[in-house]
Amino acid sequence: MDLEESRVENRWTLLGAATFELAPEVVSQARFRLREWLGEDHPAYEKAELVVSELVTNSVVHSTKGRPYGNKVTLTVTSSADRIYVQVVDPGGPPWNPVVPEDIPVDQENGRGLWLVARHSHRWGVRDYGSLGRAVWAALDIVSATDDESV
Repeated sequence: MDLEESRVENRWTLLGAATFELAPEVVSQARFRLREWLGEDHPAYEKAELVVSELVTNSVVHSTKGRPYGNKVTLTVTSSADRIYVQVVDPGGPPWNPVVPEDIPVDQENGRGLWLVARHSHRWGVRDYGSLGRAVWAALDIVSATDDESV
């Protein structure tokens, strides 16, 4: 079964998975991989690139290094007929209950990551595996520019 057939049957297809060292430069490496897997002409590419950037950046900034998962971050991207699913797994950290603010002040320099993820995702969430790590995921609608002029 090829990619088109799996999309017609609404099955998930793995587009790619990559594991990186937990370091600032992995954000651009993750974007590069996404571009390879999805292609810049994909209708959800810009949303997916933004979400990947924010989730991987959060991993680099907020993960606790030296935990059992190691100093790694793993990006996985899958696709169905109507959605792109992005997941980022990292070492995690202390227990965390994400709160997304309603509005972000224009002059605020940080704190926009999950707000952007929530704004551009159909759904998103967190799976906390304790000392084994944490997964943050987002499901993005595939909407072509002709379907939605706001894309």
